[in-house]
Amino acid sequence: MPERDSNGQPSAEEQVRALYESAESKTAQAFEQAVSTASFGSLLARSAENVAALTRIGSDVADLVLRNLRVAGRADITRLARQLHRTEDKLERVLQEIEQLRDELGAAQGARGRTETANGRSGNARSARARSAGTRSSSRSRST
Repeated sequence: MPERDSNGQPSAEEQVRALYESAESKTAQAFEQAVSTASFGSLLARSAENVAALTRIGSDVADLVLRNLRVAGRADITRLARQLHRTEDKLERVLQEIEQLRDELGAAQGARGRTETANGRSGNARSARARSAGTRSSSRSRST
């Protein structure tokens, strides 16, 4: 129940509240009408474009200030990151080549070792036969 003063009129607080609600509803209707028009959409789009352009200009100015102060800026850091990435890729390729060459060298040494072992066994067998033949001939000559 609304508050009333002694004369039966609404209180000052009630009058202010009614004026506020009336102003709020009229303002809401005005904004709804403004937002529903096509011109509001184009105005909003242009505002967004302008904000993006101002942001880019501000970023470019900041980069220019940093460059003039001889401090690395975002573009410098990005360029260095790309160079570092390329260098890491090249180093990775060199390491892969080294591993491949080590594998080939290990395989070649293994094959050479097997060949030497096979030659060494046959050479040892020949020298053992030669020694035993030499001892046989020397024992024959002594016995005669």
